[in-house]
Amino acid sequence: NSIAAGIVSIIVISLLVFGVVVSIIANLVFTNTFKNVYADTTYHIADTATALVNGDNIDEYIAGREMEDYLRTKGFLDRYCKRIHVSLIYVIKPDTTDYATFISIFNAVDNTVDNSTYRPWEFGHRRDTTNEEYRLKYKAIFEEESEQEIVYRLVGSATYHPHITMLVPVKRSSGEVTAILCVQRPINEITATIRPYLITVATSVMILSVLLAYNISTIIRNRFVEPVKKVSSEAMRFAKENTVGEPLGSISPYNELSNLALSID
Repeated sequence: NSIAAGIVSIIVISLLVFGVVVSIIANLVFTNTFKNVYADTTYHIADTATALVNGDNIDEYIAGREMEDYLRTKGFLDRYCKRIHVSLIYVIKPDTTDYATFISIFNAVDNTVDNSTYRPWEFGHRRDTTNEEYRLKYKAIFEEESEQEIVYRLVGSATYHPHITMLVPVKRSSGEVTAILCVQRPINEITATIRPYLITVATSVMILSVLLAYNISTIIRNRFVEPVKKVSSEAMRFAKENTVGEPLGSISPYNELSNLALSID
């Protein structure tokens, strides 16, 4: 019930809350910075990959023509996928009626990057669009509302590891969008990097909190608590004994406490 204990407790709790808030803010800033850097570099990877695909031949591939060129391009993408260390590079042609399905054209897979278990889609394989998020992004690219779209999966699941997927248009020589190229890149680094970062931040905040709490409590005890205790003790003594005691004098640099001591005297 002492003033000192109450004040120090408030200081310690405030500093701990401050530390939690700082850690949360640091996590958000770090994650957003990491995401932006990954998005930028993955876009350049995807944009370079589109140079390997002849957009004028997409419909020819689907029709079963220009297969020699198709196989050559597939080889380029397979080698590029392994060289650049990404999980997937795939090219699809959505059904522009509602973008609810798409046809797989190219599908390069490298499971060694993050020990994933993806199976390449066969050429011409038609499947449903993953979800509404992807459907809207396919639509935005194909209808030339956007030059790039990003999907983040920062938390893994039973079927995939944390990753970023960059979607960019594949265009004909005339500039018309004819397909979408997607690059899926693992971001396990964000988990591996942010953990020691947060540990460092939390440890630093705890050490600083202890030091600040000690220094602040010492200052408060010397300049506030001890003077108040002296005034309190003298008031209680005088109430019991009704005799003149030792003058309190100037017990604090603060006017309020000095005036109180003067009044007791």
